[in-house]
Amino acid sequence: MIALTFIAVVIAVLTVIFALQNLTPVALTFLMWQTDHVSLALVLLFAVAAGVLIGLLAAAPALMRGAWSRITHNRQVTALEARGQAYLRQIALIEHELQAQVRRAEAAEKKLRQVAGPQPAALR
Repeated sequence: MIALTFIAVVIAVLTVIFALQNLTPVALTFLMWQTDHVSLALVLLFAVAAGVLIGLLAAAPALMRGAWSRITHNRQVTALEARGQAYLRQIALIEHELQAQVRRAEAAEKKLRQVAGPQPAALR
């Protein structure tokens, strides 16, 4: 951002220098309008400003598409993050249920050993 500000200041200074060095009056005709005493610098600066405006208008559709694309992608990212969080909650619930089932199975196995008594060595 600082670099862009620096470049803008340099361009502004160069523009002022250009304007001060080109004060010669020139004749100008545009459609039905005509004048004999317009500064060359003013004519050229107006032409540059018109060019910048035309360039911005030409670039506007692409800039709008880019902005719209970023908005759409941000919405998609938000939706995917929400789905990811939902999946993580589901995984946590499944892991909790699995741990509960393992505990119940271990308790049932322990109870079965108590009821069945000691196993013969050949079955171990």
